[in-house]
Amino acid sequence: SHNGWAAKVDRLSAKSQEFKALTLEDRLELIDAIIYNADVLGGDLMVDHDMALLKMAPDPYKSNDDASSAPNYQYSSDVEKLKEFSKLSFLLNLIQYLQSIKKHLEYRIELERESKQNNQGRIKKTKVKKPPLLAKTRDAFLGGRQIRIHGPVEMFPLFHKFQVWADAGLETKDPIKPSPEDDDEEGGICVVLGAGNASIVTFIDTLHCIFCDPATKPIFVKYHPLRPYLQPVFAKLFEPLIERGFLDHTVDEGLEAAIQLLRNPKTRHVHVTGGLATARAIEKTLAEAQPDKSKEKIESMVTSELGCVTPFLIAPGKYTKRELKMAANHIVTAKKVNGGAFCFSPQVVVLPEEWAQKEEFREILVKTVAKIPADPCYYPGATKRVQNILDHYVDDDEKGEGKTQPHILQQSGARMKRSITDGDDDEDFLQPAIVDCGTYGSVTYYNNRALRMEAFGPLLATVNLPGDPSESYLTDVAVPFVNNKENIFGSLSCSIIYPKKFNQHVVEEATAALNYGCVGWNTATFYGYIGLGIGGIWGASVYDNTGETGRGQVGNVYEIPNIAKSVVSSRSLAFPLIYNKELIPPKFCVSLVSAALLRFRRKMFRF
Repeated sequence: SHNGWAAKVDRLSAKSQEFKALTLEDRLELIDAIIYNADVLGGDLMVDHDMALLKMAPDPYKSNDDASSAPNYQYSSDVEKLKEFSKLSFLLNLIQYLQSIKKHLEYRIELERESKQNNQGRIKKTKVKKPPLLAKTRDAFLGGRQIRIHGPVEMFPLFHKFQVWADAGLETKDPIKPSPEDDDEEGGICVVLGAGNASIVTFIDTLHCIFCDPATKPIFVKYHPLRPYLQPVFAKLFEPLIERGFLDHTVDEGLEAAIQLLRNPKTRHVHVTGGLATARAIEKTLAEAQPDKSKEKIESMVTSELGCVTPFLIAPGKYTKRELKMAANHIVTAKKVNGGAFCFSPQVVVLPEEWAQKEEFREILVKTVAKIPADPCYYPGATKRVQNILDHYVDDDEKGEGKTQPHILQQSGARMKRSITDGDDDEDFLQPAIVDCGTYGSVTYYNNRALRMEAFGPLLATVNLPGDPSESYLTDVAVPFVNNKENIFGSLSCSIIYPKKFNQHVVEEATAALNYGCVGWNTATFYGYIGLGIGGIWGASVYDNTGETGRGQVGNVYEIPNIAKSVVSSRSLAFPLIYNKELIPPKFCVSLVSAALLRFRRKMFRF
C-alpha cells in the first residue's frame, strides 16, 4: 500500500546518517556478507521466470493446470541448457562486480593504513598492490584529447580485452567526496526504479548506488512490473543491508503509488534505467513536489540510463570473406538477443558510400538476418515502435493506387525454439526488418527516422556516408556524423568494425573522438556492460549534454578521476563469436563449466 511505502521510506531515512557514517571497514564487512550470499545463491526460480517472459517455460506464478500457462509445454533440452547458461551469466556478472567492489575497499583500506605509517616515518616506499586496471596505464594524445588509458585487462572467459579511458580535459569533482549540498541535507533516501529488460540490471544499479555513489543514501528499490519475481532473490542477496535497515524493496503497485513515492520529501535521489519519457516524467514529478528547487538541482537528483540508437561504424578497407561474415554475425546476434530489448542493441550500420565491398557486405548482412534465430520481442510496445519506424519508409506508388516499400527489406527470419505458444506468437516474432536510410546529405533520398528513434525491437537500419573511403574516413566523416545528435539518438554505445590490416592508430584516434560512453572494437558493446565488474562505466557520454541517454554513469568502482569511456575489444574480427545460442552445449556440460568458472572467478580476484 501507499502508506506502507511511506513508512518504509521513513524508516530508511532515519538510517541516513548512520549509513553515511559507515567506515571502509564497515562497508567491507557488508560486501563480504553479500558475496557469501551470492556464492550460495541458486537463482533457479528467477531464471524460470526469465524463461517464462520468452515463453520458453510455464509461468511459475500460474498453476500447472492453467491452460494459458503451458498449452504446448514440453521441457526441451534447449530450454534446460539455456536456463543453465542464463544462470551462469547472471552469477558471473554479479560475483565479478561484487568482488571488484570488495577489492577496491581493501585497496583503499591498505592505502589509508600505509598513509598513516608514512606520516609516522615507518615506511618510505609504497607496498600496496594496485588492482589490475589501475596498475597498467599509459598516456596518449588522441582525437584532440589527452587520454590516460587504463588497461587492457583480460575478460576471462570471454576472450575479450577491456580498457577504461580517462580524459585529462574533463573537470569532474573528486568521486570519493559528496558535494557540500548533499552534506547539508540530513536524512533522505535514494529510490532505484528497476529495469524491465534484464534481471541483472536492478542488482547492478542497486550495488552502484550503495557502494559507488559518493552521495550514497539508504536505498528503496521498486521492481519493474515485468519482474516482480526478483524479490526473493534480492531479499536473500541483500539480507545484510536489509537487516541493518539500509535497504528495502517492493513490487510495483501502479503509477499512482510510484508518483507518491517520488513526491515524498525524503526522496532525494532517483536512479532509473528506462526510457527518456520516463526520466522526464520523474523530473517533472520531483519539480512539482519541490517547487523551491531549481531546474538544475532537480536534474541532479535523477541519474539515468535511457538507451541509444547504437551505431556500428564500418571502416573502409579490404576484408576477407570470413571477416565480412563475422561482422554481420556480431551485429545480427546482438540485435536479436532478448528481442532487441537492450539499450546496447545495434540499430544502425554506418557504411562508407564509396567502399568497394559495401554491396557484398549488405548482401551478407541480409542473409545473416534471415539465418540467426530471433528471440521474441516480448517487451511492451516493441511491435508498435518498430511499426512506427517502418511507416515512415512506406511510399505511395507512382500511380497513387497503393503503397510501396522500396526502402524496407523484411526477412522471414529463423525463430528461437520455445515451448510455450499462444495467440500472440506471431506478434512476438515480428519479422526482422532492414531499413535503408539512404545517403546522408543526398537530395535524391535520405530519411533518418530510424536513426532518431530507438526501436528496442527487431529493426536494423543502414545509412551511407559520402566521402573518400580512405583511413581518414573514420575520423573525418563517420565520427563527426554520429557525434552530431541531430543525426542520431543517444550516446551510450558505439562499435567500430575494421579488418586485420587496418591502421590501429586510426581506430584509437576515432575512439578518443567518439562522444559515446562505451566503444567496441570488432565486437558488440554488451561486453562493455560486463566490463562494469572490471572497473568500467556504463551510461551516457560525459561529453553529451542532451540528456537523451540520461545523466551520470553506473560503475567506476575504482574511482578513476576524469573517467570518460569504456573500450572493449575482441581478439580479432575473424575470431569465433563467443555468444551463440546455437552452439551452447548440453545442460550437464554447461553445469560443469559453470561450477569450474565460478570457482576460478573467486580465486582469480584474490590478487
